Amino acid sequence: MDNLFIFKLYELVKCIIIFFIIHYFYNHYFICRFRKKSYIILVYLLFFLLGILIYNISLSDITYLISYIIIIISLSFIYKGNLKWKISSALFLIVIIAVCDLISISFYVKDTIVILNQTIFLMPLLVLIFFRIVKSFGERSLKVFYWILLFFSPIISLLILYYLTSNYFFHVNIFLLVIISTMILIINFLIFILCDRVLLVQYEQDKNMLIEKQNAYYLNQYLMTKEMYEESSKIQHDFKNILIGLKGKMERNENEKNTIEIDRIIGNYEMKNIFCNSGNIIIDSIINYKEQVAKKYQIPFSYELDIPSNLKLDTKIISVIMGNSLDNALEACQKFENSDCYININIQYLNESLYVRIENPYIKKIHKNFRGDISTIKSNKKIHGIGLKNIKKTLEEINGILDISYENNLFQIEFVLFNIKKD
Repeated sequence: MDNLFIFKLYELVKCIIIFFIIHYFYNHYFICRFRKKSYIILVYLLFFLLGILIYNISLSDITYLISYIIIIISLSFIYKGNLKWKISSALFLIVIIAVCDLISISFYVKDTIVILNQTIFLMPLLVLIFFRIVKSFGERSLKVFYWILLFFSPIISLLILYYLTSNYFFHVNIFLLVIISTMILIINFLIFILCDRVLLVQYEQDKNMLIEKQNAYYLNQYLMTKEMYEESSKIQHDFKNILIGLKGKMERNENEKNTIEIDRIIGNYEMKNIFCNSGNIIIDSIINYKEQVAKKYQIPFSYELDIPSNLKLDTKIISVIMGNSLDNALEACQKFENSDCYININIQYLNESLYVRIENPYIKKIHKNFRGDISTIKSNKKIHGIGLKNIKKTLEEINGILDISYENNLFQIEFVLFNIKKD
């Protein structure tokens, strides 16, 4: 009777620990939808009671397994994050729980405390090891091959574990059962480490690409500033001689020629100064760079900026958001066969918030996926269709606001950045 009571108590404690580890795991890589801890506790309590109910119902082993898989996957939906990452993390957690349970049962002799030692301490240890090794889990996207590995490796592992527990041979050869279970767990760990390293390589590639874009923006700004400075220096150097010449013509009453000469000088000076010069080098560099591309394709390009020059802007964030937005606008305008296309930019700064609106017409039909997000139908999806995703993700990370509208063949993207300080 005492052993039965201890066993029941162990199962209860084990369930509590499992749910705590699940929350600890999810919360480490994703963002919980509930801010109040009382709501989180209430949700986990409901799932805990559901788990106890399923445990006390006479069901087959495979039904038990499927039921707990559904519970753990369902818990992932109270966290914000990529659906594929949440499902793969849920399956991975189930493998950890199953292997720990199997090892615990394998070491069960007469003393239930042995089981307690195996399960209660082994599971948190494995999760902590995972946290230390895997750094990019839950971030960015993987190729289809790696997603297949992440999904099917845990599923196949669970099927193998189910076969092992139902086979009498492994009941007799406990040591072999423990070795195979441990190997299965190690394989799953290695697959996640592999995917993590792939993500790190992607991050470095994206980082290098972003640096190249930033360098291009700054180089363009430097060349334009240099050209303006050289022209200003030239005019200043020749200004005295120009005035002497104009004075002589005025003395000869050549007023009409004087007017033409002055118009030519003013025109040359203005032509050299038609470029974005708000004083904020990050925004100016991006707009000037994209304006040159627009001129190459004869796309009308206009902007209205009301921003101070001393804004503390994150170069990476602005480059990703504005760069991708203008790239999409340029791509849409290049599909026009006439001059009906244009790009208009409006940037305002008010109450420590930066408001940006970019609009352009479009002619191609806009497609959306099952989640309602704009998607591309182009064959090369590695290049196309990632701009808006990067914008959305970047704004989510800094708690910005994004609004996209497309009506009457006019595409408009607006975003707001908060807590923008001045130097």
